[in-house]
Amino acid sequence: MNTSMFSEIFLPATIAVITLGLGLTLTVKDLGNVFFYPRGLVTGLLCQLVLLPIIAFTIAWITRLGPELAVGLVLISVCPGGATSNLINYLGAVVIKNSRR
Repeated sequence: MNTSMFSEIFLPATIAVITLGLGLTLTVKDLGNVFFYPRGLVTGLLCQLVLLPIIAFTIAWITRLGPELAVGLVLISVCPGGATSNLINYLGAVVIKNSRR
């Protein structure tokens, strides 16, 4: 398997910089809010782990995908989105912070 320099060096470095940048903006108060206001966490987990696989299964069933593709679609629907999920969480935290002012 021949991998390019892009996928071996630049892509992991970019994801690391994005994740580090988003993580450095967190404060202890932000982490405490997870315990005091768990509704967002619970909603996100239920959507990611329950609703999204149900939608993926429904799409696989409606389109009559083969078993291999159907299983792949459902498995991918359960996997978190990495840097994208970090960005969405960050934007959600900014909206919550601004709405409490």
